[in-house]
Amino acid sequence: MNRAGRASITALVISALSLVTIGTPACSAGSQSPAALPSSPQSPSDHDQRVIARLEDLKTLREGLAREHADPFFRTSKADFSAAADALASRAADLSDDAWIVELAKLTALIGDAHTRLVLVAGKSPCQTSSTIRFAALADGFFVDAAPTDHLDLLGARLVGINDIPIDDVSRRLRTFMASETDADARLVAAAYLKYDHVLHALGILSTPGTVTYTFCGGRSTTGNPASDISAPRRVAFTPIPDESSWSGAVLPDPRATPLPPGRQTRKAFYWHEFVDDGRLLLCRYDRCADMDGKSVSAWADEVIADANARSPRAIAIDLRRNAGGNSGLLHPLINLLRTWKKGDQTRRVYAIIGPATFSSGVTNALDLRAYAGAILVGEEPGQATGSFGEVRRLRLPNCGLDVSYATTRRDDPSAPIPVNIDVPAPMTSDAYFAARDPAVEAITSSR
Repeated sequence: MNRAGRASITALVISALSLVTIGTPACSAGSQSPAALPSSPQSPSDHDQRVIARLEDLKTLREGLAREHADPFFRTSKADFSAAADALASRAADLSDDAWIVELAKLTALIGDAHTRLVLVAGKSPCQTSSTIRFAALADGFFVDAAPTDHLDLLGARLVGINDIPIDDVSRRLRTFMASETDADARLVAAAYLKYDHVLHALGILSTPGTVTYTFCGGRSTTGNPASDISAPRRVAFTPIPDESSWSGAVLPDPRATPLPPGRQTRKAFYWHEFVDDGRLLLCRYDRCADMDGKSVSAWADEVIADANARSPRAIAIDLRRNAGGNSGLLHPLINLLRTWKKGDQTRRVYAIIGPATFSSGVTNALDLRAYAGAILVGEEPGQATGSFGEVRRLRLPNCGLDVSYATTRRDDPSAPIPVNIDVPAPMTSDAYFAARDPAVEAITSSR
């Protein structure tokens, strides 16, 4: 760009900075998306449109969080947040598309609330191309649990680096754009983004978007056992694709070959229950704090207790490992019924199972079960500390089309979150995961 064109852009950014700070009407959602513009060299007018669109999104994010969040400056002061927003606005003309989106996410993370996040791979985001591989965040590292047909030997392998950067360093960089209250949540977020080349590029892990070279150790047979013929680290390059609908490959464990225990099965219902351990344990999966069509949580609670009274299990376990939140009050009828059920026989036990994906109202319900029904907490560190925020809503950025989630209620003191203590630790290790085992349920059935 010539000097005159560069001066024009500089003037545009300075002018827009005042608009971002003072506030002017945002453009409509139909404005041209920066991600939709060509990536090749553009005319100054195209570049101006890109900068304007970016600054409008920044203004929407900045003003929306300050206005709608329950306590937007509990972690980062208003002055520091404003300074960070101003600094980002001054770079609107210079950042690549993926870097701009990631920087918006980093700004959002300054709020410091794990409910408040910008999701990078939806809408019109430039960050959506991904490697044809999937990672699971387990207690002993990141492991491949889905691989394309030409790389099935990677199933069960442990990821140790990306582009010669150790995985611990990669994981630390991935934590910078999502606020997390627990290590478990940070690992879960990192696992989700390890395959997105544009995200890795924006964080300096790749020099350019495109091919991603992963370094793996080990691997497993289709039965989940460690493969004896794979020992040395392997470097494997993947070329990301924009659409995974044509993906062909395999997952491990494969439920068609190795049936998964009930606690690890994927079902459409928000909640359901069945007897395990020869009827001695009634396992109740509660995956979402919301009523299903045709059966409310309260009606399901009545069914749970009716079945328990009919078959007299020695324990009832409420499995919250997939529960990311919703209306925490919906489970109160079941909690009350469990308290009464337990009082009827002092040998009965109530358990609450939690894990890294347990979040928000899911954590609240686990703590309520412990406090009011005497539940024993089993499993792993949840995705949130004691619930300080809740009631999530979404804010749409008009040009990039991405949503920002944010909390609208504050419960406890968010500046000093208290970790959730697990009564019976039952980590999901790679050995247990790939052998299709359920350590939490095993811990319950072996303890009675």
